Amino acid sequence: MIRRLAIAGVLFAAGLAVLHFAIGSENFLNTEAGSRGEPFRQSGDARSGVVVGGYEGAEGRSPVAVSISGAGRFRRDVERTLPDGTVLFLPQWIVRFGDSETVDEDLVQLRDVQSELFRVRGEAAEATAHPVAAVHAREALVTIGRDDDGAPSIREDRDMELFDVEARSLDRDASGGDLHFEVGRLRARHSDDGLSFATPSPAEPFRATLDAVVPAVASGRGATGLLPARDRDGDVSLTIRSEPLVEYGSSTLRAAGSLGFREEPRSGAARLDLADRVRAESVDGGEPVVATADRLAVTFVLLHRRQTAALAAPAGQSGTARGIAPLELRVAGSPVRVRGAGLRLSCGELEAVPTPAGRPFTVSARGLPALVDERRGLSITAATALHALDPSALLADVHSAFGFAPLARWRRAGGFAAAPVIASEGSTTVRDDRADLDITASDGMRVQRAPGRDDLSWARGRGEVELRQRGLEVRGDGGCVAMLCAGVQTVELGPAEPDPAHHFALRQERDGHVLTLDGSGACRVVRAADGAVAIRIRSPQGDVALRYDDAELAAVETLDVRVRADGSLAAAAVRGAACTFALSFAGRRASGSCAELTLADASLTLTGPEGAELWRDAELVRGERIVVVGYGTDRAALRVDGYADGRPAFARLVEPAAPGGPAHAVELEARELRLVPGLVPAEVAAWHGMPWLAQRTVLDGWFVARGSAHLRRIALPADPVAAGELVAAAEGDRIDVLAAAGIATVRGLPARIEYLDASNGQRVRGRAHTIRALVDSARSTADIALLAEDRALPEVDLLGARERSGTERAGALRNVRAICDGAIRSTTDGLRFDGPVRLLELDSDGAVRTGGLDLAASEVRLDWDPETRALLRVRTDAGTQVALGDLRAAADRVDIDFTTSICALAGERNDVTVDLRGRRLRGSHFVVDYRRLELRAWNLRGSGTPEVAR
Repeated sequence: MIRRLAIAGVLFAAGLAVLHFAIGSENFLNTEAGSRGEPFRQSGDARSGVVVGGYEGAEGRSPVAVSISGAGRFRRDVERTLPDGTVLFLPQWIVRFGDSETVDEDLVQLRDVQSELFRVRGEAAEATAHPVAAVHAREALVTIGRDDDGAPSIREDRDMELFDVEARSLDRDASGGDLHFEVGRLRARHSDDGLSFATPSPAEPFRATLDAVVPAVASGRGATGLLPARDRDGDVSLTIRSEPLVEYGSSTLRAAGSLGFREEPRSGAARLDLADRVRAESVDGGEPVVATADRLAVTFVLLHRRQTAALAAPAGQSGTARGIAPLELRVAGSPVRVRGAGLRLSCGELEAVPTPAGRPFTVSARGLPALVDERRGLSITAATALHALDPSALLADVHSAFGFAPLARWRRAGGFAAAPVIASEGSTTVRDDRADLDITASDGMRVQRAPGRDDLSWARGRGEVELRQRGLEVRGDGGCVAMLCAGVQTVELGPAEPDPAHHFALRQERDGHVLTLDGSGACRVVRAADGAVAIRIRSPQGDVALRYDDAELAAVETLDVRVRADGSLAAAAVRGAACTFALSFAGRRASGSCAELTLADASLTLTGPEGAELWRDAELVRGERIVVVGYGTDRAALRVDGYADGRPAFARLVEPAAPGGPAHAVELEARELRLVPGLVPAEVAAWHGMPWLAQRTVLDGWFVARGSAHLRRIALPADPVAAGELVAAAEGDRIDVLAAAGIATVRGLPARIEYLDASNGQRVRGRAHTIRALVDSARSTADIALLAEDRALPEVDLLGARERSGTERAGALRNVRAICDGAIRSTTDGLRFDGPVRLLELDSDGAVRTGGLDLAASEVRLDWDPETRALLRVRTDAGTQVALGDLRAAADRVDIDFTTSICALAGERNDVTVDLRGRRLRGSHFVVDYRRLELRAWNLRGSGTPEVAR
């Protein structure tokens, strides 16, 4: 559209330049005639119709009276002296008239005037005269005088008036096309400056035609102008006073005011101006284009044929005006409005710089410009200016001039170099309706489209920028680059190298999911055709903050995030030396710190050389690597890895408090921790009558600790600062805990377990290759099973049973160790053994008590105080070895009552052997008070009589 407007203005000016050839500024005003430097040398036809007389002393009149009648001619020649001295007269112009009449003194009326203008070329013998223009006038009024030789001549200091004038150029080398104009009445006068002319009436019709490749016709009412002498530096000028109209192919250019034309003859540079309600109409691609303005100005160069051949596009190419090299088009208005071919443009001033072939090379719109592409749904508004640049238009002209037509065709076919560029100044907004995209830049923008594409291809914004598209908002204060290719949109905020001085912010909202981030550095956002978004951030300051739904990140240095089309988080990779986060999983809020955070396939990983920490209320998980499996679901699980330097992973998990009971926490340490939620869906667990299997939190799920594993269960104090009391502990190579069911398994060489029975204050310690425990959190008790292995016999220590008042219970054992060559089961009822057993009495600190009970038997039964868990009685049914104070004995059956200090010994297959203070006895039965050292025996062997020893 702009190209059509520029070409129409240029060709209009070229059409007006016909006056330059018709009146003959290069011929009629030529001063080369005569060696004396006379203005011109002129000769007339010496026929009887011409009478010359004088008016001596007649002021203001011709010194010679001339009377003319009938047909005749005037001629002016140029002298060329040949080598032999002969003078050659060549015509510079010839005026013929069919009839004439003297009107008043020296004023003559000529009728049927035919004029020819010639161009004299060459020197001396090679000089020739070629016709360059022909002029016909129905009548002419001229003032006749006498030249220096006394011949009749047309006076230059008087007006000459022409009626019904037609002029046409004849010199095919002078311009790119035939020039022709028509005017009803024209008045002209010679002066030292040149030839000035005007239509006597401002309403006089005027019409000029350029018969170029595409003919151009210019018309209007009233005209004035000046053709300077060749030895002067003046300009050719022309003014059409009113109603100028230019018709060029399917294009028209008109105005209610005047048209001005000015040319600098020496350079060929020219300018065309139209004023007052300028209107340009054209047809671009079969659609009308209309432009309105207050003023239009075109600057161009008039070319000769030889120049045209070298610079202009090939003949026959649409839109080419041979003989014209346009330089600039300016349109001003309040405002300028252009509409058509699917485009609407509004601005205060429009400027175009075309190629030599007339295609726009640059177009600039200033003064609140607004451009709307209705077909593509694109609009651009700027506070100061819009500039359109098409460098390939100039390249195509150059390629064509040197014969590279395929390159020109490639450009027209839509090669990438043909992509037009639009640059803006001041605050700029670009709106793409098809992409539902808005981009705003405070300091201007550059926009580029790929040829043949309807979507936005490339844009660069400067200063503070903002982008909005379908729930996505991006802002920055260091410029941006936006690219769109195959439906994929890429936005880069800030400079190419991350700059801490550049700040940005982003918000993405889709289907209830909200993602926000802000910080400094560089930010890259890629949006796929389906709406999925990928974000990449690099921040030297490490001050990026991100929030996704209720997840938060801070002190981020690098960030890579992918969000699905539905707004859900697909993947994330975050780095920051002091990165902190807050998020929710397993139905609870958590926070912590890490050096790296990654999320992929619902797996959240927290890592860092100094470790990662995850807090949830009073709970803590710490390790070099923390993995949340199933993040974003209600069945999230944790995996925690220990440190490369050997430090273990750590987890402290708070158990829900039982009604009326204290709160407890579990602390785990191991090279690897796994924290798994409920094992089966809630519906399945309910159907099987096992709701504990369906607990949805990690704490009520399954714990696994591998590698140097330690477990501690503590009662949390009311005072959060105070240390919690140890309730249970375990260690081994692997610890498995099914928390909801209170089931724990400890494996190792050996595995260890310890817990405090809150009902009686007894502390239980177990050692075995494998230990299984069933914990009753409500009563703070546990049943444990210690399983035997070849390499480690199970042991259990019972420590700290409470004392009961009364002498009948005073002798009960409160600290006991049991070692079994088989499984040991510890319940609220006592100990049960699956093999030979050894019992040892312990001190309160857990060491074997000197002189205490040391019993070994194949089968053992123990009786406990149900309240204090003190050992009241031991009974054996197989071969037994026992040591208790000063007593040493061996028997088939042993019954020890610790409350009475009575030990009964019986032999069924073998004699009983008793050693009491070094005295050895044998018999079938013994009853020994080991505290008072009294002994009763039956069937003693050796003496044959019973004895009582003290």
